[in-house]
Amino acid sequence: MDFQAALNFLLSDDELVLTTHVNADGDGLGALLGLSHWLTRQNKKHRIVVADEMPDRKYRFLPGYNRIESVYNSGLAIPVPRLVVVDTTNRASDSACDQDAGD
Repeated sequence: MDFQAALNFLLSDDELVLTTHVNADGDGLGALLGLSHWLTRQNKKHRIVVADEMPDRKYRFLPGYNRIESVYNSGLAIPVPRLVVVDTTNRASDSACDQDAGD
């Protein structure tokens, strides 16, 4: 994907949902929160949703940790208009939006 296409995707009018792999670790959460910080500075509406009950509390020192939602209690309507998956392999099935929020 070229840079301009990625920028256009991120700055579109649709709300973004940011997520990472199951069992989110420091890399995944750091990437989510870093992107969230940038999006906030751009006045871009977005949510941070993970496929865990909640990320490990040892990461609560990270700025923005309190904005992270669990897919299980987020009320997230799937499919989402714009999804950004960070720090993952090509297996998007390990992301929050592939989880059944009804379980």
